Amino acid sequence: MRIAHIVLVCVAAAGCQSTQQEGAPVPGAGATTLVQGTPDTIRSDTTFGARNEESQPSGVTLTLDLTSYAPGGTVAMRIRNGTNDELGFNQCSSRTVERQEGTSWVPHPEPGRMCTMQLQIVMPNDTTTATTDLPHDLRVGSYRIVLILSRQTASNPGSVRAISPTFRVT
Repeated sequence: MRIAHIVLVCVAAAGCQSTQQEGAPVPGAGATTLVQGTPDTIRSDTTFGARNEESQPSGVTLTLDLTSYAPGGTVAMRIRNGTNDELGFNQCSSRTVERQEGTSWVPHPEPGRMCTMQLQIVMPNDTTTATTDLPHDLRVGSYRIVLILSRQTASNPGSVRAISPTFRVT
């Protein structure tokens, strides 16, 4: 099977531009579908090596390599797809960093962030890893990463909202 890679470069204030490139054969790759609506939410309260990620076999778990990062640090994420659906995400544009303020979670604004849009597919009952960079202007505090994964099947459209464990920025 041959797939076309769609590359989008986005700047929050300026919109996106896209180009399409013909790619090499990719085994098991699926087509991308546009999804709308409110995503399902799955929360993971684990880090790499912890056993809790196996306790949610019917959902998606998002775990992190560390419990503390510096502003601008690189985060290694592990995404486990415990669903029956192929899921797609981009480690830059599909993620949001949220800061804990009291009992609320507030998205950290990143108006100048640019992302190259390449869809990474996670097959059912598979695990993948990806890295993302934290914003350089994070203040000391508690944060989490929210990753939106889109279902890649027309028969079950929509998305899943995976939430990482809380981590500290020091």
